[in-house]
Amino acid sequence: MTTVSKDNSVVVLRLDPLTELDIVRILEGKGVEYPQAFMENARERRIDGLLQNPLTLELLATVIARSGQWPESRLQTFEEACLHLVREHNREHKAVKRPLNLQRLLEAAGRLCAVQLISGIEGYTQGQGDPDTDCPSLEEIQFENPELLQSVLSTKLFKADSGSFSRFAPIHRHVAEFLGARYLARLIEDGLPARRVLSLITGEDGIVVTGLRSLSAWLAAYCKSARSELIIRDPVGVGLYGDIRGFSFDEKRALLNALHSEVSRLGSIQLAAAFGPLATPGMEPALRSVLNDSSRETKHQTFVMFVLRLLREGMPLRGLSGLLLDIVRDESRWPGVNAMALHAFIHCEEEEKRTYVLKTLLKEIDDVSDPDNDLIGILLWQLFPEELPTSEIWNYKASENDEGSSLGYYRTFWGTGLTQKSSPAQIAELLDALCGRCCLPGSDRHNGLRLEHFPPMLLAKGLENHGDQLEIARLYAWLDAFRWAHHYVDQDVGEIRSWLEQRPDIQKKVTLEGLKCHPESGDLRYRALEVQEGLFDASPPTDFGVWCLKQALAMASRKPRAAEHLLELAWRCHSEQRGHEGLSLELLDKHASRNQL
Repeated sequence: MTTVSKDNSVVVLRLDPLTELDIVRILEGKGVEYPQAFMENARERRIDGLLQNPLTLELLATVIARSGQWPESRLQTFEEACLHLVREHNREHKAVKRPLNLQRLLEAAGRLCAVQLISGIEGYTQGQGDPDTDCPSLEEIQFENPELLQSVLSTKLFKADSGSFSRFAPIHRHVAEFLGARYLARLIEDGLPARRVLSLITGEDGIVVTGLRSLSAWLAAYCKSARSELIIRDPVGVGLYGDIRGFSFDEKRALLNALHSEVSRLGSIQLAAAFGPLATPGMEPALRSVLNDSSRETKHQTFVMFVLRLLREGMPLRGLSGLLLDIVRDESRWPGVNAMALHAFIHCEEEEKRTYVLKTLLKEIDDVSDPDNDLIGILLWQLFPEELPTSEIWNYKASENDEGSSLGYYRTFWGTGLTQKSSPAQIAELLDALCGRCCLPGSDRHNGLRLEHFPPMLLAKGLENHGDQLEIARLYAWLDAFRWAHHYVDQDVGEIRSWLEQRPDIQKKVTLEGLKCHPESGDLRYRALEVQEGLFDASPPTDFGVWCLKQALAMASRKPRAAEHLLELAWRCHSEQRGHEGLSLELLDKHASRNQL
């Protein structure tokens, strides 16, 4: 540690994949009219891994905009994008320049990129610039056609240094790695021994140098004669940074076996899209062998998790469906393995049979080990609302099961999924069904439902779509069901509070409805606090105190207890200086003392 940091402190930064919102914004910036359809097309073609990196996303959008056709792979995307970038786009330049062979230009660019990456230099100096060890003169680079090296620097594959227009470097390291590997593969095909190239990109231990892993991965994608050796030296990098679609079944099996030996490095791979091509029909026996293995050691279960993840990314393998369902029910596996097997089953099984099996599994969920509620969460995400009606959904929000991980499928379904997947009409049905489960005061208000970790998004959307048309009794029931959420620090609570504050008359009607539903309930101060909670601590109307006083005087003889509650609310308005316009202590003393009532 001291060799890299004097205070023994090292900051590790991680570049997270783009979120869906990030992807939409970038696509819109590239002129893509329908970003959601674009992403869905990428998923259908199993190249959605390209969406999660800004460069590959832009390259994909560029390729499609130019050709109008979708590439079939990551390799094809880079190939077509580089062909686009190397073309001359300036009409005036086209008119005066002699057209150059694009493939020859790409070879020249590959030569420059390979030399730069392997030597570790920053770029090249051209013309009258001052070369140095980090940026040598272009004339030092040997190539059969030096003029092509000059020409390629003027294409969009390279960019000039902002501080010196005589210094050039590739437009992006990923592009340089692709072109460099492409060039090295051609050299090997022309007779250069593959081991000579491998010796340049590996360390003394035979492992690929960290900074050259992407270069070696693309070399494996392009060069069959070097592929087996690269699989052994860096199996994770070969799949993660290159493109394994073109591998033979034997090579894919070798890669799968090599990944098993590198299992300690697989746990950090959150997305297995790059390894999806391992899930093809010819690989089914090898994948089945891994999943059927009786070992329950940590190393093997970690590898099984990885295999299940890649099964979600590849071709649906119907023949594995039965085995995957067995793994879902296998209590000897990690809960995470059970959950990932369910995801893989959903991907692999045909729709009609899948729906029947999932509905059956949901009915039998109490007999299946599910300590984190992930299985039931996945089932709810998959079945609601098409296969699981709103009248039944609350049956699966019960207190006898632990809530599970705060980031698990169960929590996220109830927190956001339920509302997002529901139409406005279904949201109203859900809220009515929830209110129908409420019990009498003094007992469990929701028949065992645990709502303390259930964000009130459902109520916010219900008010937005239906609030102004509801009868006051129904509106009160909705608000009362979520009274616990008044303290919730959440955007949805703010929206509920704002909705109520914009409707002073509704606040007053809700207050009276609450007294009507609970005319004899408990302590005055506690009941006043309940009223505020039921209104989500919304700022009361400016005349709320005077209104409470008038209502109290009007019902003093008929409903003395309710009148006392209203009087307490009036006193509360005065003491808190909220909704106290027109209300004074003298007025309270003169007209509304408890003795007079």
